[in-house]
Amino acid sequence: MSQTDETESDDQASAPESSTAISLREALMKKMLESKTETASQIDDSFLGKLEAVAVDIDEPPAARFLSLLDQLSQKVGKAVKISLLREHASDIEMSGEELDDVIDRLVKEGTVYLVDEETLRRADIRTE
Repeated sequence: MSQTDETESDDQASAPESSTAISLREALMKKMLESKTETASQIDDSFLGKLEAVAVDIDEPPAARFLSLLDQLSQKVGKAVKISLLREHASDIEMSGEELDDVIDRLVKEGTVYLVDEETLRRADIRTE
């Protein structure tokens, strides 16, 4: 057998292996994507379950109720909380959307909370030493 004959036979033998390897790789990637999607939906379900347990003393003034809600949500989702999430839980602290906006505006002006961006709010870290 000549040098070119050996090269041609090697190419032909490796061609099915590469298509098989590609098929296996594609199947593996598809399986990984499916498992990530399932895990993400499980996380979303457990996350929503945790958010349902927001407890605030209704006898407190509106700003105190709001800050208590903000603190509880911050512990669950991180320090920055979406305003839309606060709106979803406004009824938990017996506050209308308009009251919520008024409290947010007042607390932002006072410097107690600040807007991270147009959709996210965070409590200011005030430290006294």
